[in-house]
Amino acid sequence: YIDVLNAIKKNTYTLLPTVGLAHEAGNCAISLRMSEVRIPMHIVKGQEARLECHFDLEGEALYSVKWYKDGSEFFRYVPRDQPPVQLFNLPGVSVEMLNSTPSQVILKSVSLASTGRYRCEVSAEAPSFQTVSDHGDMTIVATTDDRRGLEEEEQISFIAGDNLFLKTSNPSESTLPVRRYNFLNYPEFYPGNFLQICT
Repeated sequence: YIDVLNAIKKNTYTLLPTVGLAHEAGNCAISLRMSEVRIPMHIVKGQEARLECHFDLEGEALYSVKWYKDGSEFFRYVPRDQPPVQLFNLPGVSVEMLNSTPSQVILKSVSLASTGRYRCEVSAEAPSFQTVSDHGDMTIVATTDDRRGLEEEEQISFIAGDNLFLKTSNPSESTLPVRRYNFLNYPEFYPGNFLQICT
């Protein structure tokens, strides 16, 4: 296989393109080609994730499209099978069948366990049996919109000029640390005040 170009566009991995090579009468002929794989780099917990896999058969017949997470298969499309789509149980992976196709797979309500490396593998039918694949990494992040914090744990008081030391913690190692604090009830705090945070 030839990995021609790996590019990152915005917040999505875009891998372009990978091709399979078939040898005919001593010549090197291009057959199956992976034109684009798009994996979102970051998705908020609870949202859906769209995994895209675009390929060009170059006259070949499609044998299968498979998706893997961290090396374990969770989606298989074989057009000659009945039914053509087969799903495999995997923690953190819940496929939305209605909108999933050979060129895209929709993961619904992603969780922190959905973080990982996703790989699309496309295979052609006989006689070439060519296979191409590409991958991207996706990280699931959690928000702090539930407003849990000091107001539930402990009420503290301070005045302008006091040093305030905060430590963020969360039972989930995958949750990103809080980096912004809003003190709406404390007019003494204005942009530029020093706030030291220990993580």
